[in-house]
Amino acid sequence: MITENFNIQNIIKFQINASCQNIYPFNRNLEYEYFKYNGALNKLDFVINTQSSTRKHAEAFKASMDDKYDLQVGKYRDGYSYDLKVKGLYNNKTSLDVNISYRGFRKYNGAYYARNLFVRPLISLQLIKKGATLIHGGGVLIDGKSIIIAGRPGVFKTSLIMDAIRDHNATFYGDENIIIQGNRVFPFPINISSFLYKLEHYKDENAESDFEKFKLWSSLFRNRYNGTDIVAEPSKVKILLYLIKGDGFRIKKISVEEIFKHLLYNELEELNLPPTHSLSGIPLINFYDYILEYDNKNPGAFHNFFIKEFQDIITNLSGVVPVYEVLVPQIYSKEILHQILSTV
Repeated sequence: MITENFNIQNIIKFQINASCQNIYPFNRNLEYEYFKYNGALNKLDFVINTQSSTRKHAEAFKASMDDKYDLQVGKYRDGYSYDLKVKGLYNNKTSLDVNISYRGFRKYNGAYYARNLFVRPLISLQLIKKGATLIHGGGVLIDGKSIIIAGRPGVFKTSLIMDAIRDHNATFYGDENIIIQGNRVFPFPINISSFLYKLEHYKDENAESDFEKFKLWSSLFRNRYNGTDIVAEPSKVKILLYLIKGDGFRIKKISVEEIFKHLLYNELEELNLPPTHSLSGIPLINFYDYILEYDNKNPGAFHNFFIKEFQDIITNLSGVVPVYEVLVPQIYSKEILHQILSTV
């Protein structure tokens, strides 16, 4: 059994208990290692318990309203199946139990591969309770300005951040997600070892070959990167960019309503996606879909709890910082960052 404690900017504290071997590399959490806390934590916001199993789990769903579980889910797919049980979905302390069964090589340490599956959606729900939210995007501190770079996957967020660090001596808040509370941005550098390896060895965010991907994974399990010197301190947001792929480069200011729709769509999508699915072997977790089923029995619960607060956070931020929509070309080049910085 492995027990890990994590402290995210003293805003969110959580624990993961996984029934896997307490030996290297299984006792290393690559995704959330930046937030690993070596000691006891008081007032945990959520606890995740992950067990390995050898039995198949039936496809089922139950959004119960009793005192025991808010959600009970059974999922069966080729290669894996799991049972999921959640208590206190919208409470100050949530507990989530996963009993997972894999086929193939993952079956020998299933809890290791699955322990992070539901971490991000629980962080998102707990942040909202504290007037904060995750944003699917990255951010850099460059020339004293904190710039948020949001957008769907594949719009070069990570590549832009890598070039800002290499060419402009920037520090960063994360390349996949950042935290917004009030008008301040907080670092959320998950998978920091992977990012730092790419920063050192890749031209941009994409590997040029399968062999390059293999070298990345090999390095992650052999080395522990110390990159705290390039992680920015929390600061006030100065600019918010939302990237969209198009036929060329164009930048324009957009309204509060437009940026809210963009960012909300992204966040709801993220609730359904696990972080490193190449590790877990599970491409979708459907957590938002489960919440909607729960809402069928508790009408308006999610809207009142999450969406309304998310809208307030984005509206308040957009009221004090300029917000731009940036159309970027289909193929990445360093010129994109130069054009952005020279415009905004």
